[in-house]
Order: sequence, then structure tokens, then C-alpha cells
Amino acid sequence: MPTPSVLEISILFLVFTLTLSGAYFKQLILLVAAQLILIGLVKNRFNVAVFLSVLISIISYFLFYKSEAVVYLIMLASAGALVNRQTLKFNPKLLIGITPLLLLIGFNGRNEEMLIYLSPLFVFSTVLIHRFIPLIVSIIMLAVSLYFHVLSYFHVGIFLFSVLVLFKTEIIKLKKIYFAAWLFSTFLYMGITHENQENRFYFNTYVAQNTIRVDKQQLREGRKLEFVENTLVAKHTLEERIATGLLTMGTYLGLMVYPKELSFYYGYSKINTTDFKDYKVWLSLSSYLLLLFCIAYFYNKQPLIAIGSAWFIACILLFSNLPILVAGMVGERLAFTASMGFCIFVGGLLNWLKPNFNLKKLRAIELIVLGLLVVLGSRTVARNSKWESHVKLMSNDIHHLENSAQANYLLAVHSIKEAEQSAKGGSVDIQKVSASIGYFKRAIEIYPNYYNFHIDLGKAYLVMLQPELAKASFLVADQLDPNALLGLFELAKVSFTLKEYEEVIKHSEGYLKRSKSNPTIYELAAFSAYYVDDYSLALRYTKDGLNLFPANQSFAQLLPDLERRIIEYNSDR
Repeated sequence: MPTPSVLEISILFLVFTLTLSGAYFKQLILLVAAQLILIGLVKNRFNVAVFLSVLISIISYFLFYKSEAVVYLIMLASAGALVNRQTLKFNPKLLIGITPLLLLIGFNGRNEEMLIYLSPLFVFSTVLIHRFIPLIVSIIMLAVSLYFHVLSYFHVGIFLFSVLVLFKTEIIKLKKIYFAAWLFSTFLYMGITHENQENRFYFNTYVAQNTIRVDKQQLREGRKLEFVENTLVAKHTLEERIATGLLTMGTYLGLMVYPKELSFYYGYSKINTTDFKDYKVWLSLSSYLLLLFCIAYFYNKQPLIAIGSAWFIACILLFSNLPILVAGMVGERLAFTASMGFCIFVGGLLNWLKPNFNLKKLRAIELIVLGLLVVLGSRTVARNSKWESHVKLMSNDIHHLENSAQANYLLAVHSIKEAEQSAKGGSVDIQKVSASIGYFKRAIEIYPNYYNFHIDLGKAYLVMLQPELAKASFLVADQLDPNALLGLFELAKVSFTLKEYEEVIKHSEGYLKRSKSNPTIYELAAFSAYYVDDYSLALRYTKDGLNLFPANQSFAQLLPDLERRIIEYNSDR
């Protein structure tokens, strides 16, 4: 076997990095990206390395996830390896990728799902008979899905892949175009939707409305995102989704070129949903088209430029809000892996411009590079000093994040925590709490419809011993979400502090209709009824509380007093 080239070794290093990252961070799309890079770029003699990587991905994914979604990875790797062969003769090495799949099917009872996952492999395997068969099968699938109005990205991905299979077996070699199109279509297929009911789009509705309907409860981000975290949770068009994704990618690229303003958080309204009328979207699109051109143009001339460009695009695309929505819309920590690709790109560019670059012989370009290293290094040192604490970092960044609602809120929360921790049983730093209240108010000014902003503002007022203002904030929160237990609980407590006992009973009743797991709410209701001389109601709350929480001493002490008062009241009548 010939000695691997530097390019091939770099590709394998990238693949194993993505594989391990995908397994560690439980991101299936990173594992898929690793296989796509291998299948698209590595020569045939690297089949053993290809399937070794596939096997490692399968094992790591199965160990971390223990989920049947592992079939996605095996299906893509096996089908891709089958298509990428130089000839149409069957390759026995393909069995290395298929065997774990067959074993998995044998231990899985949901065979109908297995058939769905396996269908792409079945479709592409027909290329062994004739190169046009996958295309025919995919067209039939498209026709059937259109007839039943359930066209999904799954069917589109099968069709695109089938067309690319046809090109791959023709005399005209379209390897670069083939790989780029395949990479795009697969990311579209794997990232934007999964094959489930929530993510299926209906063709007629899609054509008529051209919108993406987002169900907040069904987001694939692992939790429910709020509007302040990502504006794309609101109703938006496909154009806005793509434009906002491009704006996000442009933001990352700009930070790579020069990190002028690093931020601990972005979100609304530091970044908003946008469209193609925004010039920044076009700047971003032009920049990434230039990077794509670099992949094709420098593939053979200067591989480091091509590798760096592909690495950066593939990694940053995951966090562009196109495949999945990102909390904060932009997260600098998410660009860590992509930054390595950018560094490779810069190194390759420097090597292309000045092959004999040598810092020991300082000439014009060496001096420029040295100057840039000093400037950027100083930025790194300056930034590191801001990480002394959460509050110091956030206080530094808030000057250019004054329009980010969530950034103001996070600074306010951490400032109060720091003030309470530094008190250590003594008096709380009132100035810090007062400053936190200002940040809460700024967050509410930017976005007044977020429940947490008002709840935590109310708690800050309680620290300042201002229960009237606290109650006003809790009431606004309750109006935003009347079913939230936290708001009702805080309203009951602050009303008790203000001796508004009728209010306590009202809010306690609302709480108990939804939950009976909090002994404090029974205590508040019982004592409030006691103070307004409604002994029968107080007795009911006390008995209910005692039945649920028999070890509670407050109920045990209040019960005999209530029974005595009720007897006296009845005897007086």
C-alpha cells in the first residue's frame, strides 16, 4: 500500500476528531460529518481506515446513546461507501459496515422503523444492477409522497442522492461538485428534519405559505427555547430562516477575523430574525461562497486552504441556526472546533502567498504576521483577565450588550448571587442589588413578555425589603403565565408579608388546584384564614396539610387551637 500523503493524514485526523467530538458531545451530526468527509475525500486505498472510523463511530455512539438512531450513521456510511467505489463490482469490505446493522436489526423489535431507516441503503444498492435504478425508485417515492401530500426532506434527499449516484458512474467526473452537493443535501436531510411527524412539512401548505411552523414544545434543541434566547422560535418564513442563518455564520466569521467585541451572550435583540434585505446577509453569503471556491480551487494546489475552509464551514454550519436552533443564536464557545479549521486556512493561505516564510529572516510579510500575532495575542491576554468571575466578565461585556435582554438578565441574576454570597450572614450589599434591579428593568424594557424577568425582579425587590414593588412584579408574571406555580407561591408569600390575608387565600387556592405538594402553601392559607377569623376554612387547610405532611409541627400546634376556637364560637351562638 502506498504511503499516505499529508492531505490524507490530515483528513483522517479531522475525521477522528469529529468522531470523538460527536461521541463525547452526543451529536449525531458530527459523526455523520466525519463519514461524509471520508467518503468524499479519501481515496479508495483508504477503505480500511474508512470502515475503521465507521466502526468506531458506531460503537461510541451506541455506548453513549444506546439508541436505535445509530442506524442513521450506519446507513449513510454504508450507502456512501457503496456509491463511492471506482467500479460497480461488489466490494466485500462493505460487509464491515453492514454487519453491525444486521446484528442491530436482529435485536430490535420495531422492524417497521428499521425498514424506514434501511430504505436508502436498499435504494442505492440497486446501482449494482443498473445505474438508473436508484433514480427510478426515488422518482416513484417522490410521486407517491406528492400524491399523499407528505413530501419530506427524506424523499428529497433520496432523489438528490440518486441523481448524484448517476453522475458518479458517468464518464464525466464531477467529484468536487458531487461531494459539495452530497454534503449539502445530507446536512439538509439530517439536520433540518428527522423522519418523524413533527418535522414533516406538507407540500401544499408549504407552497401556499412558504413558512416554517415551529412548535415550541417539539423543538429538537433538547429543551424549550424562549424568544429572548432565539427569535426563530417565533413564526418565520423560510427566507428569514436562511437569511438569519447566514447572518449568524457571518458573525462567527467576523469574530474569527478580528474579535473586536467578544460577548458572553447574544440573543434578542443583539441579533434578530432578518431577511435578504440586510446587507450583512449578502456579505456573509459572499464570504462563504468565497470559502467554497477555495475548497474547489485549492484542492490540489494548496490542500491546507481547502481543508481549513471545509473544516470551518462544516463545523460552523452546525451552529448557524439552520440545522437546529441555538440558545443565544450565537455562542462563541460553539466556534472552538471551527476555529481550528480557520487557523489551518490562514496557515495554508500564508504558505501559498509566501512559501519561503521564515520568521528568522524578517521581511515585509514576516513583520506583518508578527504584528498581527502581537495584536491578537494582546486581545487574548486582555480577554483572559475578564474571566475572574461571572460578574466581572458580564459587567465588561454589558457595555456592548445593552440591547440583549438575556445578557442584562443574566448579569442581574449573578450580581444578586454574588451580593448574597459575599454577605455571609451579614448585610447584603444594597448597591449591588440596586444595580441588579436596573439590569432587570433593562431586560424587561427590551422584552417585557418573559416570565422569568418579572419573577426575579420581584425577588430582588424582596432583598431590598420592598414587598409592595415585589408584589407588583409577581402580579405581572402571573398575568403572563397564570398556570405557573412559582408566581402563585411568591404572590401568596408576599401578600402574607403585607398582611393581605384575603389575597393569600386567593393565591393559595389557585396554587392548590394545580399542586398539593408544598406544605408552606397550606401553612400560609391556614394562618391567613385564622387571622381573618375564618376558623372553619383554617381548619380545613390545617387538616389537609396534616394529612399530607403528618410530621409538620405548625399544623400539629394550630389544630387544637382551631378546634377550641370553633367550639367557643359555636357555644356563643
